[in-house]
Amino acid sequence: NPNWCKTRGFNAHDPKMNKIKTLGEFDVEIATAMMTSPAWTKAAILREPKERVLSAFLDKAVKEDYYVRKCCDRLPAEDLKQQCKKNEEDFASFLHFVTEYPEECFDVHWEPQIAKIDQKWFPYIDTIGYQHDLLNNAQALLKTLTSQRDDKPQRTAWRRYGMKGWGSENGCENRTRSFLEENTSSHQLNTGDHLKEWYTPETEKIVEEKWAIEWNQKEVNFPEIHLFNDE
Repeated sequence: NPNWCKTRGFNAHDPKMNKIKTLGEFDVEIATAMMTSPAWTKAAILREPKERVLSAFLDKAVKEDYYVRKCCDRLPAEDLKQQCKKNEEDFASFLHFVTEYPEECFDVHWEPQIAKIDQKWFPYIDTIGYQHDLLNNAQALLKTLTSQRDDKPQRTAWRRYGMKGWGSENGCENRTRSFLEENTSSHQLNTGDHLKEWYTPETEKIVEEKWAIEWNQKEVNFPEIHLFNDE
């Protein structure tokens, strides 16, 4: 894809634009081989669940009307729709509706991320990284990757692209910092710095219970965050 090194004016999430094949597009036998063979590197990047749920709320309910369209407007009764919309920017209300009406309000942005990966694949994942330490985790991963198409044998992806960026060659946007050192995301929320501004003991308990699957996967080790245990 000639747009692989662009961030502006290019929707990297759109499969038609990024041209990246997903696992579901391969035959089952091939996909299984890819997931189990050591010839393929498997990595998963995860986010601490309390941060992730709050980030979804701030980005999709407070900042945008996405939550209204994807949840409130789909509720089964008019009074529920109005209640949902009236409390659009209330975190407790958000948690109530997305958990009590899971079919109407299902969405990938607040769906448990662990549920996206079948448990049988976790033992085959080579690297599990975490968003709170993404810079270091990405560097460690890129240092394990090499390409047979590289004109310098055994040169890692970190040395080729990650360490110094990729410059402005071939129409790329000029990136001279190391990989992920510069965050160009349009919705940088620094959610981890504001957890106590939005959470209460009650809402923290709801997330711990309703998103419990996130902490139950033995291969995953999220940093422990207990906001109100000592109060």
